[in-house]
Amino acid sequence: MSSNNQSSNSGSTGTKSLTPHLLDKEATIPFLGLTADSVLEYPEEVDTEGERFSEDAAPFEDVIEVLPKPMAVDVWAVNPFVDESGEVDVEAIRDVHGLDTDTLENAMGESLETVVEDTDPTPLEEDRHRKAIVDPRRLALNALGYDTRFRWQIASNRYTAGDPQDFLRPAIDAFRRRGMDGFGWLSFDNWGGHVKLTMIWPSVNTDFDTGPTSDLTAYMGYRIQWDVQGTQKIKAHEVVFLPELQVSIPDIGQVYSRKHLGQFIDPEHERQNDRLPPRKWHGQIASTANQRVVTVPENILRLRETDLDLTQVPYAPIDDDADEMSKQAAINTLTTFYLLHGIPETYAEEAAAESVRMAEPHYQPTLFAIVLNLQRTLLEVYEDHSLASDQYVEYQELASDIYDRPFQMIQLAAREYEIQRTDEDEEWIPENQLGLVDDPESANEIPGVNVTNERALTDVEATQLENRVQQKVQETLGGFSSA
Repeated sequence: MSSNNQSSNSGSTGTKSLTPHLLDKEATIPFLGLTADSVLEYPEEVDTEGERFSEDAAPFEDVIEVLPKPMAVDVWAVNPFVDESGEVDVEAIRDVHGLDTDTLENAMGESLETVVEDTDPTPLEEDRHRKAIVDPRRLALNALGYDTRFRWQIASNRYTAGDPQDFLRPAIDAFRRRGMDGFGWLSFDNWGGHVKLTMIWPSVNTDFDTGPTSDLTAYMGYRIQWDVQGTQKIKAHEVVFLPELQVSIPDIGQVYSRKHLGQFIDPEHERQNDRLPPRKWHGQIASTANQRVVTVPENILRLRETDLDLTQVPYAPIDDDADEMSKQAAINTLTTFYLLHGIPETYAEEAAAESVRMAEPHYQPTLFAIVLNLQRTLLEVYEDHSLASDQYVEYQELASDIYDRPFQMIQLAAREYEIQRTDEDEEWIPENQLGLVDDPESANEIPGVNVTNERALTDVEATQLENRVQQKVQETLGGFSSA
């Protein structure tokens, strides 16, 4: 009965209920259009293979119903010294380490056995000071025997549960007012306790040439990260989606974030504390999307026109007998670049090998290849993990930092190497290079960086990379399971 009611409420399309996703520990659910009356279709540049896309996807307003609906319930503690019939296990109490029952009996003037005769204990004790935050739907499924998590947090005077649906519903009006219908995907793990939602607006786009035989389309969108655990942050920021490559890159413009504490969903509470209410973040991001999209071609072309000469970075191996750096040495050096930014070695080696393979010469990969191959590798190695996991999000953000601040990230890698070097190593960073450069006009001053308007990715290199990313992304997404 309960299951049938949920089916009717969870999806207005009438063809595909979203209720089964309440049983999923982790899942990726596509959505198409903001509401059921949307006529939006996927743009022809988007390959709809994989779990992030589906021609019969439910609308955004239905998909977000899968997220937990917080409800406060009483907290009860099981008392292990009282059985189900209400009998007290006196011998177990005597065995409690650190409890001097002899002194206790002397102080009371009677034995424990006599004391329990006048008590009426219960095996469950109510905690009158706190409430548990649960999703009643998942709690009901758990009662039916399903292995679902239904409680993520205990409420306190510093934490009240925020409703993710209450937070996300204002996005529908904010985007519809601006004619920004969208598609995207909702990824979650921990039965909806940890969420990453990405929405793409095909109406906010730009096309630009990247060479004699290739061009790219870029769409703007935005991404939400949400964790129901107290003290965690909710975040919102723009993304750039490249449909030909099936890759989304967080565009580091304005990042909105708020710790998951207090009454953070209450607009009046937030205004009283001089904060923009989180429910207003959607409109703020949408209002700047058209201005931000015009900067995308410049950013991507800058990556394709910038080489990282691996022979000139401080962590390059020294081989005085070699005429030029070997391919393996180039791979090792680029691997070190990733490692210095915190990317695990397994991922770093694979991304470095692919970037070096595409480079011409092999020791001068473009930043475009360095960024995209890292993202492709992360998708590939996370085929058995969740797209909403903390680690995946963290590593993707590092790739996005290289996209958004390439020259600074090159210098930061050099700084980190300088910090980690031993006293016997030669000091590399001169005193006058401790400031960070982050503009093309000054970038050639950074050792290892070569910016030119003539030398971008070769047509062969660009085609290889785009085909490789497209193929691997599709293989990876096809392997994800929402069960």
